[in-house]
Amino acid sequence: MSNQQRTWLTLSILSLTLWVLAFQWAGREGLLWSASLSLSVIFLIYFYSDTLIAEQLQGKSLEGQDPWELNALNQKFSKAAFIRTPQIVLLSCETPQALVSGRNRNSGTIYITTSLVKVLTRQEREALMAYLITCLSQNMTFSYVFLNSFISFILMISKAGDAFFRWLLGSRKSLKPSVQNHICTLALSPALSFAVRLLNPASSYYRADQIATKLTGDKDTLAQVLWKLQSYNATRPMPPSLSLSHMFIVNPLTNTIWSRYFHPHPSAAHRIRQLTGQYPI
Repeated sequence: MSNQQRTWLTLSILSLTLWVLAFQWAGREGLLWSASLSLSVIFLIYFYSDTLIAEQLQGKSLEGQDPWELNALNQKFSKAAFIRTPQIVLLSCETPQALVSGRNRNSGTIYITTSLVKVLTRQEREALMAYLITCLSQNMTFSYVFLNSFISFILMISKAGDAFFRWLLGSRKSLKPSVQNHICTLALSPALSFAVRLLNPASSYYRADQIATKLTGDKDTLAQVLWKLQSYNATRPMPPSLSLSHMFIVNPLTNTIWSRYFHPHPSAAHRIRQLTGQYPI
């Protein structure tokens, strides 16, 4: 079952459960209100989740001069995958990273940090673009944007609960991450981790790696990209972005108190071994 199918199935089950509970509690009126609410939420997620991601990342569209040939590679692999060419957005960040979002295969946006294109060779940029286009063409991105909206909403609630318990217990927000400072977030993190791994399992990364190499005909270069990105992110991690972490090509988070729950990525070593049959490369 694909990530997109898992996501729609999960949305259907949640909606039906809400409808049944509302009908049991308030009859037909409750069913009407619950149906209206659930359908409105799905509509907002489907059509406006990309906007939420764009606001979170605050990048600039790649226009004009393109010394890295990203637009050419974008058009090349989009044509090979039979999808509409996605937009490329550059992010100002010291950590080499990349991700792709989109509610469907013909409505996507690729985000690449400026530091990434500077550390990759031309051949490595080709492997990177092939991977990102693959994620879009395989409809993996709908589960990405749904999880981002879902996690953002739950974390907003948990942060309000954290603030309440900090006030109740007399702790200060400026303190380092601890159980006392983030009781609600820590309590909800395992459930969020289950949702991320259910809708975006490790196998989807392996599958994307394999399909991407069919576009380039080169497994070793993508393996090199994964190894390089894993190394950079281990020594120069990005600022925490829990709701977006699953969307990146490799895990951008460190193993702090709760962020370890939000990266379903298999390690670069496992992905490289799946690609080339050996590690190290």
